[in-house]
Amino acid sequence: MRLIEPATLLSELRDIFVRTGFAELVGGEVAFETGIADLKAGALVIAAELVKADQLGAELSDAVFDHENYPHVAQLHGVLADVLVAAVPGEVQPWARRVLAMGPLPQSPEVTRVVASMAARSPNVFHRALARLALFEGLCLQQKLVLRASGVHLEVLNGRSRDVETLAEQEMRAACELAATRAGLLSADDPGAVLAAMAMTGLSHHVDRLRDELTWLSGEVREVIGGRRQLVALLERVDADDAVLIRNVAGDLTGEERLTPAQLRARHPVLLGHLSDAAIHQRVNRMPERVRRRRRPRGKSLIDMILEAANEVRP
Repeated sequence: MRLIEPATLLSELRDIFVRTGFAELVGGEVAFETGIADLKAGALVIAAELVKADQLGAELSDAVFDHENYPHVAQLHGVLADVLVAAVPGEVQPWARRVLAMGPLPQSPEVTRVVASMAARSPNVFHRALARLALFEGLCLQQKLVLRASGVHLEVLNGRSRDVETLAEQEMRAACELAATRAGLLSADDPGAVLAAMAMTGLSHHVDRLRDELTWLSGEVREVIGGRRQLVALLERVDADDAVLIRNVAGDLTGEERLTPAQLRARHPVLLGHLSDAAIHQRVNRMPERVRRRRRPRGKSLIDMILEAANEVRP
């Protein structure tokens, strides 16, 4: 089966950006070309960090949170996670809806096959590392969509929010092993669907295991989980940036490490990257008032728009 060439993929992306009006939104095709050039330069730095992590035996699911040793990899993961939950600006929403309504690229199965092949078999360690990161981030997205659609919160089941990254890495590595030893994955009509099915099976088993374990928890742990349930209900009523700050303050309840303002900005570059230490402290101090005044988020998030688009195309 013919594999899509990188130049063809780039041409497809350029056509999508022009037809959906995104090129005009960002300043024309010249801006698009500049963005592609910047992306290529950034990819080299990210690839170097990924190879370093692999050589040191660091798990990818840890590296994406390690801003000290892998700053560019962690920043990319933070940007992708933030963009998914941040309120989509009003001027961008029409474009986002047009893109989501179009569905996947016609050649997306071939694209996934190329990425999976590179992740499993590429002799170039940099290409292999970037392809594995692409699979990893795609699986993280798939799991977050499923959890959001089903209303499941891992912390309320005595899990961790970072279980998503752990599971994504496990499934990514399993897929690479499958592709390296057998041709089944790479010859499938839609490798992306196979990968998604693998990830969803792993996520489902993890959620079932957490639910089974709930029956064996002590009264003290059950009380903590009850507090987490109340926290989740509160987080659903506030903006994504406020939710990050509230979760950080409630670190003892969630079992997560409490971060400094600098660490928060690094981990959430889109949501909090523009705030100074003083501004973060001020927002935390005024949080009770902000929560009382705002009963619903400012606008729709990208993850909710994706789920809405998926529901619209279902029979």
